[in-house]
Formats: sequence, C-alpha cells, structure tokens
Amino acid sequence: MQVLVIAVQNAVPYKDPGVATSGATFFRSIGGSFGTAIFGAIFASQLDGNLVHFLAGTPVPAGFHATSGANPAILAKLPAAVHAGYIEAFSASLHTVFLVATPIAAVAFVVSLFLKEVPLRQTAQATDPADTWAPSAKPAVRSSLDEIDRGLSVLMSRESRAHAYERLAFRAGLDIDPRETWMLLRLNDHPDGNLDQVAQRHAVSTDAFTPLIDALANRGLAARAGVFTNGGSSSATASLTDEGHRYAEALVAVRRETLSELVAEWSPDQHPELADLLTRLAREVGEEPVPTA
Repeated sequence: MQVLVIAVQNAVPYKDPGVATSGATFFRSIGGSFGTAIFGAIFASQLDGNLVHFLAGTPVPAGFHATSGANPAILAKLPAAVHAGYIEAFSASLHTVFLVATPIAAVAFVVSLFLKEVPLRQTAQATDPADTWAPSAKPAVRSSLDEIDRGLSVLMSRESRAHAYERLAFRAGLDIDPRETWMLLRLNDHPDGNLDQVAQRHAVSTDAFTPLIDALANRGLAARAGVFTNGGSSSATASLTDEGHRYAEALVAVRRETLSELVAEWSPDQHPELADLLTRLAREVGEEPVPTA
C-alpha cells in the first residue's frame, strides 16, 4: 500500500528509504505467507467437519474429495443435494476463517493507534516509483545527501514554473513578474552579459529577451548595450546593476530558505554538505526554461 510505503520511508533517515521499503515488503511477504498457511489450515480443518455435517446421509459420488470439489467445473456436475451441501460446508468454513481473522485485525488496528506520530516530511511526497511498483527489486543505494537531492529535485520539477517564480518574487518582496524574475536570475548567472548561450539552451531567440531586459532596466535593475537580433549570435550584452545583483541574491536566498523548509529535520548549520546542496539547488532555479506569461 502506498500509505505504508510513505509512512515507513518517513520514519527513517534519508540514507535508508530503500532498506526501509525492503523491510516493509519483507514483513508483508512473511505475514502473507504465514496468514495463508494458518488460515488455509483452519479452513481445511473446518471444511472436513462441515462436509460430514452438511452431507450426512447424502450419497456422494465415488472419487469425490473435498479438495477436488472446490473446482467449479466439477462442482457443477455434482448431484443437486451434494452440490448444495458442499456450498453450505464451504460457506460455513469460510465464515469461521473470518471469525478468527476479525479479532486479529482488531488487535492490529488498536496497536496502530499507539504508534508514535511522526510529522510527514515534505520529501516523503517524492517517493521513488521503483520503491512502490517494484518492491522486489534491489533497493537503490543512495547516501542521505543523494536522497535529499533526489526528493527536492522531484518536488521542484512538480511546481508550475510561473507560479514558482511568482511566489519566489513575492517572498523576496520584489514586485516583478515571473518572466522578469527568470531574466534577473539568468543575468546574475552570466556576469559577462552574453546571453547567446542562454538563448541556445532554451531554444529561443535573443530578441525575446529584449522586453524582459527593458523592464528590468526601467526598474534600475539591469542595463544593456546594443541590439538583440533574431536567430544567431548578437553583439548586444546585458548586465545587472548593483541593485539588480542585490535583488538576484535575495531571490537565491529565499529559494534556499524555501528548500531548507522541506528538510526541516536536517539543519544546514549542522550539516555543511546539506548547506552546499541547498545553495546549489537554489541557484539552479535559473537553469529552468523561461516560464510562460
């Protein structure tokens, strides 16, 4: 069950989700094996006695056995009296199995109420599909940092780009639209001002940047020289002003803070490698495709 997988993965360190998932699958398999054996034995023992009770005085065809009678094709060929008696015996035996299983399920339910409540970490929403749909496969070997990286990357990819940039600017206290936010981050990552590589990477023409850079320039956040031409390289450059750099770093800081909230149980101050990861992911937000208006 997906709920079980999430609960188990949420209760272990980031380095152990594969082991935890395998453990849950193992005990689930053990429970299924023992349950099938135990309840199968109860059913078989009850069926023999019930057949004697419900078929008492009824002539039974030669070679008829309780196990063979369970075959629907054979059962359909039995005399009406034997057929009815067998159905009654089968139903009564199955009823006993459920009577035995019900208190066991009730005890399990009561025990579940005493389980410690563990707040659901945000990255639990980014379970690896292989852990759920292929539980018998060998668990992926990941370090804690690898698992955090994978989980955060999945959560980031689920966000609407326009909404993500809008929320990012709002939290940073900036009154700029998502496309301008994206452009601001791209200029911050390219201090040389050459945006040909950006245009090629995202399969857009350089002249598409003109209105965005003009909007930033009107706010005193950027300055450009030359004219952006459509398709191919251009001699035009654009760069951030000092105010623009402060805005860009504020966006990165807010993005890093947002990511750190998703792994609240791990303190970046206590784990330098986590701090480096969050900073890298925060800066990579500008590597995403330009959001649609």
